[in-house]
Amino acid sequence: MTKLGMVSVVVSFCMLTAVRGADFDGDGTEDVFIFRPATGLWAVRGVTRTYFGNDGDIPVPGDYDGSGFARPAVFRPGSGLWTVSGLTRFYFGRSADRPVPEDYSGDGKDDFAVFRPSGGLWAVRRVTRLYFGVEGDTPVAGVYDGTGICRPAIFRSSTGLWAARGVSRVYFGDEADTPVPGDYDGIGIQRPAVFRSNVGRWAVWNLTRFYFGRDGDQAKSGDFNGDGKDDFKIYRASNGFWAARGVTRFYFGGADQPDPEDPIDLSRVRWMDADVSGWTETARLTARHGGSYMIVDYDKAGVWPPGEFTADGSPLVGNPWIFIKVNGAWVAQTWEWLRPNQTSKNISSVSGDHFVSGEMRDWSPVSGETYGFMVSTQARRGYRSPVNERSNVSMVVWP
Repeated sequence: MTKLGMVSVVVSFCMLTAVRGADFDGDGTEDVFIFRPATGLWAVRGVTRTYFGNDGDIPVPGDYDGSGFARPAVFRPGSGLWTVSGLTRFYFGRSADRPVPEDYSGDGKDDFAVFRPSGGLWAVRRVTRLYFGVEGDTPVAGVYDGTGICRPAIFRSSTGLWAARGVSRVYFGDEADTPVPGDYDGIGIQRPAVFRSNVGRWAVWNLTRFYFGRDGDQAKSGDFNGDGKDDFKIYRASNGFWAARGVTRFYFGGADQPDPEDPIDLSRVRWMDADVSGWTETARLTARHGGSYMIVDYDKAGVWPPGEFTADGSPLVGNPWIFIKVNGAWVAQTWEWLRPNQTSKNISSVSGDHFVSGEMRDWSPVSGETYGFMVSTQARRGYRSPVNERSNVSMVVWP
């Protein structure tokens, strides 16, 4: 069974929706991923990237075959189509239904299920059909009795009612709250819990209350560190900021930041040195922050011929570039020189005081922002090499 968690669904970089979490690599912890319906991109942090699904699809990742690994999967409301990558596709449900997959039978596999708010119908494919809840209820299915079996449950914000079918009814929270049930103390039972976004307040029934997050943050539960307890997590769509209280903080995805592998259209770049958009791409670059050094590992390091020489006669073969987003547009600058076989530069040189143009002299990299890196043959201060060649652009999220 997959625990509830937070996943960002990026739709045209502007709307994000929280859905269930998933363990894609089978290590027992929840993985962070983004799904971009416009392109069908699934990017799982530190695990994989794949394309699956279309615009309008709702992501419903899960362990549908009991393998211990979640698969990318989508529910298409317009037709009721469910499709699981590499496993199955079928029709179940209709346009107004909300997908609520979980392990309702206790067999260790997630079941395909929908909740129909208009009549309170819960339909679990090949398992059961029952009525529980009314129009306006939020489905919060989970393990509320320690049996390990997920049960239909609802949160009624108008009254604060939490009801788990056949288990319990309590009143906790109100219309300003988002339900975030979870096993926050590791006892194997989910507790009713709410997050009040406008003030960043978390409250867990009969356990704790505190402030974490701010207005606009999305909140869900999920085990990030494998300790058997759900963590309190928030996601900030504006900049891709993720935080699990007392566990970790990082940036991944977000409305203002491109994905670390998204290409840059060089024809739309503002070039502060030579415009190399028309130069032949002959080199493959992998860029990364290496602590004290910026690594620009490219396969033409010992191949490109030298052009200009330094004052002491040492040969120079090219320049590293950085792409910075300014007012919605990419700006490209060279920031250093490269000698033959050189694939790193001191990290302090990645700054505005190394730019030829004075326009961004005061610029410095910001943690969490995404930048593009490229290398080319000489293109700085009017110097040129015998050939005009460049690499691909490699995206890096600054740590």
